[in-house]
Order: sequence, then C-alpha cells, then structure tokens
Amino acid sequence: MKRLLLYRTVEKVHFHIFRALSGKNRKIWGKRLSQQSLYLIVVASCFSGCKGKQTVVKVTPFSHEIPAASPRISYPFMGLIDEEYQLEWTLLKNLPKKRKYFKRLSFFVKNLKTKKIVLNNLAPPYSKAKLRQIPKEKLVLILWEPPSVFLHQYQEDVLDLFGTVLTWNDDMVDGKKFIKFNYPSLRPIQENLPSFKERKFLCMIATNLKFNDFEKELYSMRRKAVEFFESKPEGTFDLYGKGWEAFKNAKGRVPDKLETLKDYKFNFCFENTHVPGYITEKIFDSFAVGAIPIYLGATNIEESIPPECFIDYRQFNGFDEMLEFLEALSEEDYNSYLTHIKAFVEGPKSAPFTRKAFCETLSQTLN
Repeated sequence: MKRLLLYRTVEKVHFHIFRALSGKNRKIWGKRLSQQSLYLIVVASCFSGCKGKQTVVKVTPFSHEIPAASPRISYPFMGLIDEEYQLEWTLLKNLPKKRKYFKRLSFFVKNLKTKKIVLNNLAPPYSKAKLRQIPKEKLVLILWEPPSVFLHQYQEDVLDLFGTVLTWNDDMVDGKKFIKFNYPSLRPIQENLPSFKERKFLCMIATNLKFNDFEKELYSMRRKAVEFFESKPEGTFDLYGKGWEAFKNAKGRVPDKLETLKDYKFNFCFENTHVPGYITEKIFDSFAVGAIPIYLGATNIEESIPPECFIDYRQFNGFDEMLEFLEALSEEDYNSYLTHIKAFVEGPKSAPFTRKAFCETLSQTLN
C-alpha cells in the first residue's frame, strides 16, 4: 500500500514538472525525470520496507540551531517521553520550498517513518507555504510563548496548519485539537535556606522588554513597579535583569537566579501576560527558595495553586497598599506562607506541573 502511494506521489510530481516545461525542453527533460522518478521509487521502497523498532518523532529546538545533545538530554522536560519514540532534531528552515519538487519528494521519503513533527513554538522566520506541504495530522505545535511574545502563532490561519496544539491557555482547550499542558516547572524546596531575619526585603528578576502591543501583556506592570520604588529608601527593593540600567535600584544580571532569590523575603512574580492558565517557572522558582511570590499572571491561578501560597497582587489598589501590607507581615506570617508552600510542592496538587505530567500529555498526543 505504501509503495502504491509513493508511486502515485512521484507520478503527480513528475506530471506537474513536465507540464511546466516548454515543448522543446520536454523531450530533453522527460527522460531525466522518468529516471529520477524511478530512482526515488526504488529508494522509497527500501525505506518503506524497513521495520525499525522505534517510531521517529522530529522535534524543533527553541533556537534556529541544532543542539549538540539529543532532545531528551537537551530538554529535560522531554526526558520521560515513552522510549518507543526515537526523538530527532529538525529545523523548519530545512523544509523544501514548494517548487523544489525533487527536494520535496526526497523529504517525503526520508520522513516515511516520522510519525509526528513537534514544534516548540513557531519562531520567526517561518513559512506557512512550507508547512502546508506536510499533512497537518503530523504537525504538533506546543505554544510555550504567550501572545505577548509570539502573537503570530495565535492567528487562526497559523493554527489551522496543525493537527494538534498543546496550550496552557484554558480558554483555548477543547480536549480534541487543543490539548491542555502545564509548564513542567516544579522544583523541590532547597534545604538550609536563610531565615526570615537573614533575608533582604523585596526583589524582582526580569528583563525589561516588550515584544508587541498585545492588550493583556504585563511588561508594562513590571515597569510601573520599578518606577514606584525609585522614590523609596535604598534597600527597600532590588532589581535584577537586562535593560534596567537607567533605574537606581538596578543591580545588573544574575549568574544564578535561585542563589539570588533565596536572599529575599518577597519576590515580584509578574508573568508576561494575564491569561487563564499561564503559570510559568516564576512562581515555582520563588517556592524553591522561600521567597514569597507577589503574583500577577494567570487569572485563575487559585484553581491550580492554593491562595495561601502566594500574595495576589490583585487584592491591592496599588503599589502603596501592597508595600504597606508587606511591611506589616511578621515572621510568623512569613513562616505560615512557607508551610503552605511546602504542603503544596510536596503534595499531589503540584503533580500537573511535573516533567512526568508533561511527558504523559505529549506521549498521549503522539499516539
């Protein structure tokens, strides 16, 4: 059956190329095309006859370069994918162009054993025309970045190119094409952490940037927080990350985020956007080192993480009210947050944010 389909595909490609040639070139090229077609059919037949033990799944990296290590090693969140799948790297830029007929056929032959192609975001530059050459049921898009970063990958004509889309966005999930996943960001709580009295007050670790004008972005709120603390006494607030050099509280970049965070009682955890389900590593990094998160992001955060584990910025009318609240918290209050955080991180409610849960979701998608 596979060989019959391959033969028909080759003949179709041959027909379109032959039709595009002028009369005098058809005689010259016709024989060459027939020879090439026959050669590709033979090669394809060899591939179709192979019966490997593993099913191939191609994976695109987050960058435009192939990492040195395999997907399972480079991306630990994929390390627990069922061993029946052989994960291999691929790059979108290597997809053949629409009019590169033989390259398209060669790509088809080489990917006979490829069950799925998993895209970690649709990072620009990309070609919708190239993607349309691949059957959509083979294409899986993981929407890691929110619209405030990659707005284009949320456009309807782009999403139509994919048979399956994994998304954190609870408003998009339908359990059919759009499958729910959570960021696999859970970390264990570190031991021998500084005490309440040994810690400094408040910090933020973030990059000062804005990618587009998505209406629910939170980069602007981060800047408002930074600007508010410009007039406060030194030591009230420390700011880390790229792009903040013009602000007085800026301390530059950090080589190790957790090592820096564990020296503070409180940490701003303002996500990139406030959309249902968007819960990233920010709050879990704070949990791991005992820095109580001041959270703003997923509008339904309390459905996933108990409200006793974090300080919800939405309860305040502004930064003045928030600062007054923080300064009034006692060591007992602080330790109460830590107790609830420990119960959550080490309990069953945190399971959806583990690597195991992510791999189970992706494995089910690949089946």
